Amino acid sequence: MTTINGDVVRQHPSLGSRRRDRVRSPSAVSDQDRFALTVACLAVCGLPLLLPNGPGNFTPSDMLILAAIGAGLMWAASTQVTLSMPYKLGVGTMATAGMVAGLAGRWPGLALLSVLQDLFLLGWAAVIASLLRTSAAVDILLRVWTYSAVAWAAVFVAGTTRTAVTAGAHATRAGFTFGDQNGAGLYFVLSFLVMVAAGRPRSRVVRASLGSLFLVATLYTGSLGAMSGLLLGLAAALALGVRDRRGLPAAIAISAALLLAAASVTLIVQRSNLIAAAHESSNSLIRNSIGRGAQSSSERAALRQETYALWRSSDVIGSGPTSTKNLLLAEQAPYPKEAHNDWLATLVERGILGAVGLTLLVIELAIRAKRVSARTQLDAPLHAVLLRPAHLTGGLVCVLAFSFTHEVLHDRTAWTLFGLIAAVALTRTPSERGVST
Repeated sequence: MTTINGDVVRQHPSLGSRRRDRVRSPSAVSDQDRFALTVACLAVCGLPLLLPNGPGNFTPSDMLILAAIGAGLMWAASTQVTLSMPYKLGVGTMATAGMVAGLAGRWPGLALLSVLQDLFLLGWAAVIASLLRTSAAVDILLRVWTYSAVAWAAVFVAGTTRTAVTAGAHATRAGFTFGDQNGAGLYFVLSFLVMVAAGRPRSRVVRASLGSLFLVATLYTGSLGAMSGLLLGLAAALALGVRDRRGLPAAIAISAALLLAAASVTLIVQRSNLIAAAHESSNSLIRNSIGRGAQSSSERAALRQETYALWRSSDVIGSGPTSTKNLLLAEQAPYPKEAHNDWLATLVERGILGAVGLTLLVIELAIRAKRVSARTQLDAPLHAVLLRPAHLTGGLVCVLAFSFTHEVLHDRTAWTLFGLIAAVALTRTPSERGVST
């Protein structure tokens, strides 16, 4: 074991190459890391830039991410650092299933594009996980994500408010530069949770004001999936935080209390017909968010039935990635859209092997989230810049909930969070230092 630039380096027994032992240091980012980290931070700033999109849905955000991957590869080659490759088992299995199903299906071109997107986002997560080697690097990315998202939310709220004032009761849901309201909602919700996890800005009053800005932006998108995901993420973060401070019995008690409160609110909403009243509201913000509850539920139910029928009529290898909408159009289904459910979509399009891959990905995420959720799992320098790590796990819970009502496997913001969680999970506690991951 040797020390290079303040980092502990261990000799890999099989590859003979040097690997970082990921012991966090409060030291500043080294000159070798600075360029690649800067490009990665620019890609984080550009996450909302999904319009205009070109062939294969290639966006300005993808251009920045591609530049970050290239910079990360050059950085790894110049520093002789082996890139971390988190989630390779799950994504590799899904990509293999997608290629097999695509070659056997009717749309191999769409399948190839989807598999390339799988590998592209895996590479993005790998670059983030590898670059954030020190607490200083983690701090930089957390600040960049938080403050860039605040700027985007401010522009979004200002522009949407102006449009809403002009349109009045006819105002519709806003998708901003995402081109999709649900994607915009997920971005603002995850950014809010990252802000809380980082404790930035340090002033509670300012942080509460910025949090309100994120919540207003989410309401303007009208994304019920993002709103419900946020509530679940906050509940999970609260329970994990209580477990960290008070122990497992207290966490179970608070979880039971939250579950009881959620059931009570649901019962009150149903008995009071609040959703129907919101649907008839003259306030476009209420009507386009809560008021869409019944319509959204019925549409999702119809789409689930159609997708489930496709799965029952398909073979075990699947029909090929991104084929659900085309299949429904071919069968003249009454609601021909993509599955809006990652689990059903994976079963239909990538077959049993794809479902196994998705399950493996969730397991890989859960293993890393377990190490991130407690302050005791982090060393002191990292905890100083990540005050509430349980909220990163809360973000993961939010993405998981979102995956049951939307397809999030190719969402750039979600994979940025996955990469951040993988980086933090590589931290060693004092008793674990020297133990390989």
